[in-house]
Amino acid sequence: MKKNIKDIGNKNNQLQTLFEKVSVALAIFKGKDLIIEVANAKMCAFWGKTKEQILGKPLSVALPEIRGQGFLEIMGTVMKTGVTFIGKELPAKIIYDGKLEERYFDFINDAIYNIDGSVRGLVLTATDSTERVMERKKVEVSENRYRTLFSRS
Repeated sequence: MKKNIKDIGNKNNQLQTLFEKVSVALAIFKGKDLIIEVANAKMCAFWGKTKEQILGKPLSVALPEIRGQGFLEIMGTVMKTGVTFIGKELPAKIIYDGKLEERYFDFINDAIYNIDGSVRGLVLTATDSTERVMERKKVEVSENRYRTLFSRS
């Protein structure tokens, strides 16, 4: 019996290690209130929060600034339907160091199921696409300037 408990503990440690080492931000939410069960260090950095500030709280409480930005509604739809949502370069306003900043993210919301097939929660994977979006916007501004200059000549 002790060996089984030890094996389970080792597997949990391995999963936690893997969860922290993946190259994307990951979080797992439970129930319709989207209680944050797990968030790796990358997700905490994206959110500008420590694990202590977010774990065990509904997402809307841990990150109140996301209310009204559509993310809670998207996640609610995934919870209801089980249909995966993929977002590309979506803007999000998040508080970093006491200031509201707009960042861009690519993310996937996937349902997590109970044995009976009902949705028990969500897994969120995300990457920060802010630099890519800002660089593209700079190029677009530059191209527009050149078009304007050449159209006048």
